[in-house]
Amino acid sequence: MKNKSQKIFLIILGISSIFVMKSSLAAPLGSDRGYVELPNWMADVNADGKPDFCRFVGNEGKVFLSCQLGTNDGFHPNQYTFNTIAGVDKGYNDMPRWMEDVNGDARADFCRWVGNQPNIYESCLLAGQRGFTTSEFRLNQ
Repeated sequence: MKNKSQKIFLIILGISSIFVMKSSLAAPLGSDRGYVELPNWMADVNADGKPDFCRFVGNEGKVFLSCQLGTNDGFHPNQYTFNTIAGVDKGYNDMPRWMEDVNGDARADFCRWVGNQPNIYESCLLAGQRGFTTSEFRLNQ
C-alpha cells in the first residue's frame, strides 16, 4: 500500500501481531527465496518482536525450513540462521501449512498436517532458542 510520500509499506498480519514494514524490509533481496511451490512466511520465530523470513530450502530429499532473522534495519546477514532438521516432514501438499505460536512462548511454530491416510493430524515443530525442535506438538488432543 502506498502512503502520501509514495513509500511502499507492507502490512503483515500475524496470529498475535501485526507487522508494518518498509518495502525494503520485506523478504530480503538477494536471499534464497526457497522453493516457489512451497509456502513462505514472515513470522517472529525468536520472540524479538521482529518479523523473520521463513521458507523451504535445501537439496531434494534434504529440504528444510529456514528462517532469516529480522533485525532493526533489515535482516541478519546469515540467511540460514534458524532451521528445522534437513529432510523435515513438510506435511501434505494439499493441506495447509502455517506458522503459529501454539505453546504461548511468543515464538512462531511450524505447523502442518502429517500422518498416514486416513489417520492424519495437525502437528507442529516448536521454535526453540536457536532453531526448531524435533519434538512433535500435536494440536487438538
